[in-house]
Amino acid sequence: MTTSPVVRDAKFYLADGDLAICSALSLGDSVTVFRVHKVVMAYHSPVFRSMLGLPPVPGTQEMYDDAPVVRVTDSAEELRALLDALYDPGALHVARWDPDAPLTLTPAMRLARKYDIDAVCKRIVDTLKESWPRSYEEWLCFRAEYAVRSTMCNPLNKEFPDSMPLWAQVPEPGAAVRFAREFDVPDLLPFAYYTLAGIGADDEWERYTRDWSMPMSRPARWGLLGREDLVHVLQGREQLGRSVEMLEHEWLSPARLKDTLEQARSGFREPCDYPEDDSQLVTMLKAVVHRPFPQCPDPLDVLESMYNISKQWPLCSGCTHALKRRIRDQQRKIWDNLHFDFRLYAQ
Repeated sequence: MTTSPVVRDAKFYLADGDLAICSALSLGDSVTVFRVHKVVMAYHSPVFRSMLGLPPVPGTQEMYDDAPVVRVTDSAEELRALLDALYDPGALHVARWDPDAPLTLTPAMRLARKYDIDAVCKRIVDTLKESWPRSYEEWLCFRAEYAVRSTMCNPLNKEFPDSMPLWAQVPEPGAAVRFAREFDVPDLLPFAYYTLAGIGADDEWERYTRDWSMPMSRPARWGLLGREDLVHVLQGREQLGRSVEMLEHEWLSPARLKDTLEQARSGFREPCDYPEDDSQLVTMLKAVVHRPFPQCPDPLDVLESMYNISKQWPLCSGCTHALKRRIRDQQRKIWDNLHFDFRLYAQ
């Protein structure tokens, strides 16, 4: 069949198979043969259906172990991943928020796209979309669960001593961006870029996965990003930094905070006992609007941190409700502007 060494795949060399698919040469110059079923390949893939439907030219059909041979340019790893997806319904399952999911699913996705296997493509894309919020409401749910996981893996929390580091429990944005770019899944980009904008350039994935002494860190696979993606992240980071500055100006200045409250309360008829001295509220907000790393802005989280202490605000119920609504409105505006902040106009 070939002068190169031939290796029969350990899993997909099926005794009753009637089609031999030969992979591209491996680094060891060997060819892996997969013996599978024509009906399975033809059912799932229009490309294979068309290929197998062509009548063979007499005397030219290559055979291996009594099965007709189809040679492809795909690696054995990619073929194995695709066949896993076709023969094993559970093969595409990955844990929710698995940081390695985009890398794990890439080989199967690559061949599913090549051979027009739409069901596999959809399953993979839907799986990854579950990890990356695409609406403000989805982000609120994401943020709530993220906060719980952060609490569980905090070294100061002795209730969960065996908790995995945070970076091992949450989706990783670099691989998500790489996947979105290769397979044209723009829905993943806005929040993946936003997440990257809040991660320092020195927080490289490999560094943290080798050292588990920093369980609360959030690294990224920066090396997977191309130049275009890095530019998008930098442009968005600058805009998000300006957003944080505007929030600090509005919420941490006593005079501006009072103006904000009056605007938010417009239309309210209930009497208000807003204190003349609002320094206590400003002090409380300053305590949560911390910016230890101003080069990594996160305005959505800044607002959420303020919202989460609303029960402690020294305000009447009407004022509290008005400011909470103001926070939600500002968060939604920030979310809706992510496409513009990261220059994703054409996405």
